Amino acid sequence: MATFKVILDTRYKHKDKTHRYCLRTMVEGKVRYLPLDYKLTEEQHNLVFKKMANTKECIDLREKFNDLETKAERIYSSMRRFDPERFKQMFYGKGESMVVDDINLPKTLTLTELTEYYLKNAEIKLSTKIHFKCSMNIIEQFSPGIYVDEIDTKFLKKFEMKMLGKGKSISTVSSYLRNLRTLINYYKDEKKLLPVDFIYPFGKTGHSIKCVRKKKRVMSENDIQKVIEMDKFDSPKQEYARNIWLVLYNCNGINQIDLLKLRWDSFATDHIPLIRTKTETTRKYFIQEISIPLTEELKYYLNKVGDPTSKFVLGKLHEGYTETSLYNRKNRFRQEINTELKEIGKRLNLSVTLRMSTARDCYAMTLKRNKISREFTADSLGHSDIRTTSNYLDSLSIPESFDVNNMLVKRKKDKEFDDPLVVA
Repeated sequence: MATFKVILDTRYKHKDKTHRYCLRTMVEGKVRYLPLDYKLTEEQHNLVFKKMANTKECIDLREKFNDLETKAERIYSSMRRFDPERFKQMFYGKGESMVVDDINLPKTLTLTELTEYYLKNAEIKLSTKIHFKCSMNIIEQFSPGIYVDEIDTKFLKKFEMKMLGKGKSISTVSSYLRNLRTLINYYKDEKKLLPVDFIYPFGKTGHSIKCVRKKKRVMSENDIQKVIEMDKFDSPKQEYARNIWLVLYNCNGINQIDLLKLRWDSFATDHIPLIRTKTETTRKYFIQEISIPLTEELKYYLNKVGDPTSKFVLGKLHEGYTETSLYNRKNRFRQEINTELKEIGKRLNLSVTLRMSTARDCYAMTLKRNKISREFTADSLGHSDIRTTSNYLDSLSIPESFDVNNMLVKRKKDKEFDDPLVVA
């Protein structure tokens, strides 16, 4: 319950016997007074507000005070969290309230309530929703009951330092902050729920979200050849997993979810046209289709893993599958295949842990080793921006850094001190 009333403040009297007027606010049981630039004596006050004098000056003053009370009520109703200082600033005209008519919008600016509304109404993939909710839960645990309009650059820096101190990687912490930035932008720009005097905590003058491009160690051609030539397996599941990896490798390094969704009736005569699942929701205007050549090698492995009785190549999905069933099927499939691939990698003594995701890295690096242009590589990988391809390829260059440094001028061998270096 909140009430707002313009009153004559008789606690203080000026030399001319006048008293100032105040806006008395009573919110959540607490009374506060905001001084106004109006002064009258008690006799003048009684004439205007008790005897209700009909002069133009008296009527104008009554209307003015009514307007001030209405303004206070309007500001209060627009605030998802009552902040006395912000209310004061808005009332004095230093900030304007955002009056929102949508009754379904959150009633407060708590991170929890804003997150729940966003996840129910934003058009994002299920996997994105799950990661988004996880990010907001971690921020909520860091500061229980936090209001979004309380988040500033100081808060973001503290959060980042705390997470890094717990052993979280910079990439992981940055992903949390990017989700938080998305939430703030949603309520600032689209729903216009945040107060206009809210200081945006990101951007040039705010907290910069760090972008880390890690260097990867990618399998050599010899390692890839080992996987291809492997002919003894512990079980049919293990052989199936190896063949799945080689299908991904020969399918332009597509993701496992795209392989799960691949249908026989989508095949053209000599290639497979494919729109990556990742680009279906991340791009609004330019959705790029990639062409996967139906080479003899790819046909060979598709025949090994394909299910001709199903409309889907792998036979793992059914018509009318939901986003949830696809997400669950993808996770189970990845876990099943990666378990077998890990054992294969150990047996072959590969330099990199063998996973489904490494097929894409190996495909990209194979093109790079063979000096295929970045423009063509971008087209094959399904990147709309060649800068994405450049960043991706440049992150796969640990072996190349060895090639470069091995060209440095070397010391002359000293037989007495020619023992190999033991690295702990």
